[in-house]
Amino acid sequence: IPPKYGHVYISIRPDDGLYVSEYNKSEIITKLKKDYSILTIIPEVVDAEYTKIKINTTVKFDDESTSLAADDIKSIVKTGILAFSKKFLDDFKDYFRYSNFVNYIDTLDASITNNVSYVSLSIDKDVTLNTATTYDFYFNNPIEKGSIKSTGIQAVGTTQIWYVEEDSTYNGKLKLYGFDASNNNIKIYSDIYKGKVNYETGLINIEAITITDVEGTNEEFSIEVKPENLDVFPKRNQVLLIEEGGISITMEADNDNFNNNYDITNQNVKTLRIT
Repeated sequence: IPPKYGHVYISIRPDDGLYVSEYNKSEIITKLKKDYSILTIIPEVVDAEYTKIKINTTVKFDDESTSLAADDIKSIVKTGILAFSKKFLDDFKDYFRYSNFVNYIDTLDASITNNVSYVSLSIDKDVTLNTATTYDFYFNNPIEKGSIKSTGIQAVGTTQIWYVEEDSTYNGKLKLYGFDASNNNIKIYSDIYKGKVNYETGLINIEAITITDVEGTNEEFSIEVKPENLDVFPKRNQVLLIEEGGISITMEADNDNFNNNYDITNQNVKTLRIT
């Protein structure tokens, strides 16, 4: 939210749902003005900015030590990840600590031996159809170069579906590309639409574009990135959360191949004696 002289911004995370209704916003402002009126200060209620943490995890488990099937443990892990979000995220100032997360998964069932988890961040923007609009995505965390991807969008004057792509030199410029169905689906680029990214601050800006349709079932323009750091920290009115649709779990039965093939006699061992 850009600063505005004389304005105080108030962001609220409701208990139910993600956003405060316009009616409730108006009621809050009326009460604030009545009870805490300061002539030079104008209060304004704004929505929380949600950044979704997407999880792609491979969970290893000892299938010989449990009577549970892989799908049963998978269900336990998914339920546990959602509980982790509810307990440790989902509110202002709650941050995502990667080491805590992977350790948490390992404790969800006695049969789980370890997990390898990958994290990405996604922001969804409601689209104002048929209106020229600038879209800003505030990830507020450093972005890994080469990781930006988006949902497909259509723009005025064409039926082409466009996706966001980084410049190959990672100079901060973004371009929109699509595939030419009339020419063997070769990759083409828009001469009109573009954007920019600040890899350090995590801000992605798509310059004014008139979107007429969005790929998928909902009218949201989404951009997904990989954070440069494993730990993710929110700023100001940003809220981190994990949703069920953003969880991908692969179950893998652990086995004894590593232990059987590991021969300590082939390893270099150094003994240090302190006297």
